[in-house]
Amino acid sequence: MGFMVYTTYMGKAVFEKSLLTLTGIIRGITADVEIRSEEIEELQNWCLLQNQHRNKHPFKEIIQLIVASLEDGILSIEELDDMRWACDSYINKSPYYGVVEHDIQELHGFLHGILSDNKINKEEITELKNWLNQNSHLETVYPYDEAYSLVFKVLEDGKVDETEEKILKAFFFDFIVNSIII
Repeated sequence: MGFMVYTTYMGKAVFEKSLLTLTGIIRGITADVEIRSEEIEELQNWCLLQNQHRNKHPFKEIIQLIVASLEDGILSIEELDDMRWACDSYINKSPYYGVVEHDIQELHGFLHGILSDNKINKEEITELKNWLNQNSHLETVYPYDEAYSLVFKVLEDGKVDETEEKILKAFFFDFIVNSIII
C-alpha cells in the first residue's frame, strides 16, 4: 500500500523525469547528425521502460509518435525534432521541476544519448560543449562542472582519441539508468 501511495504522489515527477531523459537522449542522438541502429534501439528501450504509463497522457502520444517514426525503418532528424517538441510542449505546459533540476536531468539524458551507440566522437562532444556553454547557470551543480572540465580538456587538441573516449564513457556511464548499453 505504501509504495502505491508513493508512486501515485510522485507520478508527475516520474513522468517529467522520463520526458526530460528522452529529450536529452534525443539531443545526444542528434549531436553528430548520424543515426545508428543502436540509437534507435535505445529509443525502443525507452518506450519499453514506459510500458506502465503507455496508455496515459503524454506517454501515449509520445510513444505512438516514436513507434510511427520507426515503422519505415528510417529515423530522420526531423522525426527526432518532432519527438523533442512533443516532450517540450508537455514539460513547458506544466513543469514539475525547477530550471536547475530540469536542465540537470536533460544533461543526464544528453550523456545517455551520446553514449547510446557506445561511440563518442568530436561532433557529439562539441554539441555537448555548446549545450554546457548555453546552460552556465548550472555552474557549481553536480555534474555540470565535472562535465564542463572534462569536455574542455578533451577538446583542447581538437579530437577525441581512444584514451579520452574511455574516460568520457566511464564518466557518462555514471548518469545512465536503464539502458540497453549497460
